[in-house]
Amino acid sequence: MKVGSIVQLQDNNEWNGFYGVVKYIKGETAYVFCTLNPCYLYKVEKANQILLIDD
Repeated sequence: MKVGSIVQLQDNNEWNGFYGVVKYIKGETAYVFCTLNPCYLYKVEKANQILLIDD
């Protein structure tokens, strides 16, 4: 996964099923922008469930 990668969030929460783009990466944490919730970035760490759509 890198900046610009397209992902689908698959965590068991209100973000489940959202598609997003990795906006930036800091260390081992990625921050994903989703158009369905544009006011927030989704924080992705190793424990999160995501599906890489396009790297």
